[in-house]
Amino acid sequence: MKKLITSICALACMVGLVAAQTTEFTVTSAVGTSPLSFVQDNLAGGGVYIFNAKHQGKTVNVTTPNLGTFNTNGSDAINMESGIVLTTDHISCVTGGYDMLTAEQRIVCPYIDEMDPVKATECSILEFDFVCLSNHISFNYCFASEEYQGYTCSAYNDMFIFLCSGPDPETGEETMRNIALIPGSQSDANPDGLPVGVNTLNSGSPSGYNSEDDCVSLDYSMYFVQNKDKTYPEVHFNGFTNKLKAEADIVPCALYHMYISICNLQDWVLQSAVFIEGNSFDAPSTAIGLSRTGVGTISGSCPFAIPLSLAGTGFDEGTINITTKGSAVQGVDYELYDEENNLVTNSFAISEKERTLYVKAKKDVDLTNNKTLELCFATSLCASYPQLIVYDTQRFEMVKGNDIKVGDTTISAELVCFEVEAPLRYGLDEQINYRWEPTTGIDNPFARKSTAMITSDATYHLYATGGNGCNTSVATVQVKIGEPGRVDISDVLENGSRVAVDGGMITIEGQQLMRIEVYGTDGRLMAERDCNEASQVSIDASAWQSGVYGVRIVAAAGTSAAKVVVAK
Repeated sequence: MKKLITSICALACMVGLVAAQTTEFTVTSAVGTSPLSFVQDNLAGGGVYIFNAKHQGKTVNVTTPNLGTFNTNGSDAINMESGIVLTTDHISCVTGGYDMLTAEQRIVCPYIDEMDPVKATECSILEFDFVCLSNHISFNYCFASEEYQGYTCSAYNDMFIFLCSGPDPETGEETMRNIALIPGSQSDANPDGLPVGVNTLNSGSPSGYNSEDDCVSLDYSMYFVQNKDKTYPEVHFNGFTNKLKAEADIVPCALYHMYISICNLQDWVLQSAVFIEGNSFDAPSTAIGLSRTGVGTISGSCPFAIPLSLAGTGFDEGTINITTKGSAVQGVDYELYDEENNLVTNSFAISEKERTLYVKAKKDVDLTNNKTLELCFATSLCASYPQLIVYDTQRFEMVKGNDIKVGDTTISAELVCFEVEAPLRYGLDEQINYRWEPTTGIDNPFARKSTAMITSDATYHLYATGGNGCNTSVATVQVKIGEPGRVDISDVLENGSRVAVDGGMITIEGQQLMRIEVYGTDGRLMAERDCNEASQVSIDASAWQSGVYGVRIVAAAGTSAAKVVVAK
C-alpha cells in the first residue's frame, strides 16, 4: 500500500520540483560548511558559547545534504522568517524536490532506535556543546511531515528529538532529556510530557493506513496546521505544527550537550523536516543590562546615571571591564563614579546584581564643540570558559551645560496686583523649570516672572532647575507691602472713569456713571449701585475679606472693568 502511495508521491514531488522554482520558500544546503560555523552563524542567539559542533558525528565540513538553511521570504505559514532545517532525506524535499541521499549518506540514530521498536532508516543529526550564563535555554521550532494525514496512527511515524544532557539544576546529577515536547502534555503517566511527532500531535483523527493501536494521542490538534489541500502551497508537507518552543532549566557555566536528530522510520519514503528559527538558541537575561536605547546626553556637570543589571545569572562575584571610544577622554573631559561616589577607572567588581554608575563631565571641560563617548562593559563570569563574554554598550554626547543661577531680590509694592520675579544671572530661561514656594498669592507658581496679589510682607523661595533634573539654584524673594493709601488701578479706563481704593473704601469717578457692580474672584456679586449719571460713587468694602475684586463700570461712554485689592 505504501509503495503505491510512494509512486504517486514521486510524481507529485516531481511536479513540485517545477513549482519550486517560483515558491516563496527557499532552502540552501549546508554542504561544504563547517558544522561549528553553521551553528554559530545560523542558530546561536545571545548569551551562549557553542563549540564542538558535529553533523552526522563529524566535525569536518558537512557532506550530507539533509542539513541547511531556509528562508520563508514573507510566507507566514510557520511564523518564522529564516533559520536552519534538518530533513529525513535530501533537503530539496522542503520545496517539493525529489533528490535522494545515497546509500553511503544514510545513517541511523541510536537514541531513536532505543525509543522506537521500528528501525530508523536515515537520519540528520546535528549536535554541539554549549555553556551559558543564564539558568534557562530555549529555541523555537516547527515540525512538518508528508506522513500527515495518510499515516497518522501507523508504524510510519517519523521521529525527531532534541536531547539536552548535562547536570540537573536541582540534583546536580548528569541527565539527558528530550525537550521537544507538546505544550501542556504533562500528566501522571507522562510527567515530562509527550514528544512531538505524527502519532502525538496531529489533526485529532486517524486516517489512511493506520491502526488505533499506534495512536499515542489525538488531543493536541490546536497546535496542528492541516495542509493536505495545500492551503500553504509554498510548504510542500501535508501538515505541520505551530511554532513551538523547546526549553530547559540549566546550571550557569556548566557544560551541556545538545543532540538534534530527525529520522525516517520503517522506510525511507515520505519525508519530514524540523525547522528551527534563526538565532533563537538563546539564554535570556545574560546581557549587562543597560536597559536603554539611543544616545544619552551628558550636560555640563550633571551626572548621567547608568543602571547595570546581571539579573537572572545567579552571579555575585566577577569583574566587569570597561573600554571607551569617542572624542571624549576619561580624566580630561569626564569621570566615572559608583554609587558611593568612588572613582571607577577601567574595571569594577560585581558586588551585587543591580548597581548604578554615573558619568559626570569635569567642571573645566571645553565643550565649545560637542564630544562623543562610548562605554563598553564586558565580562566573562565562567572561569572554565573565558570565551563566553557578554557585553553591553552605552553611547553619549557631551554638550555644553545649562548652568543656572537665580539671584536674591527684594520687591516693594502697595496693595495692588504687581509683578514678582528673581533675576536670572545665567542660564537659558526656556530650558529651566521654576517653582515658587509657597504658592500663596502667586498667579503662576511655575514661571520666573508672575503677577501676584500679596497683602502683607512675605518671604518666597524660587527654585530653578535644569530640564535634565540637576543644577538647581534657589533665590530668596522678599516682598514688602507699603501702607495702604489711595491707589489708582489705571489712569483712565476706556469709558473715561477711574477707580481708587482708600483703606476699605472703593471710589469710582467718571462722567455720567450709570451702574457699578463689584464681584468676588468666585464670581459672586458683592455690591451693586445704580448711579443716575453721578460723577462719583463710593462702596464700603471694609467688612469684606482682604483680596482681589472685580469692578464693572457702566457709564454713558460705555462699559469698562478693573481689578482692585481690598485690605483691612
